[in-house]
Amino acid sequence: MKISQTALAARTGLTRNCIQQLECHEHLPLHSTLFELMRGLEFTQEESRCFLEELQEAYHKDWVYQKEKEERRERREKRKKEH
Repeated sequence: MKISQTALAARTGLTRNCIQQLECHEHLPLHSTLFELMRGLEFTQEESRCFLEELQEAYHKDWVYQKEKEERRERREKRKKEH
């Protein structure tokens, strides 16, 4: 489905800026935002199910990434203190 950011914003009640930020991967959206997008894009039940499964995997990968990033930061700080 081809739809402009402005048209999608009108369908969902989100701002065009919010949609642009999602497209640029600037942040992970709230679940309520995702449900508004699925509604606005008229997802079928099957499309919604597949999307939510992929989303769960993406959130998990992000959680692992953030945890590893924090652990690396802590190790660097510890090494600095040791020297």
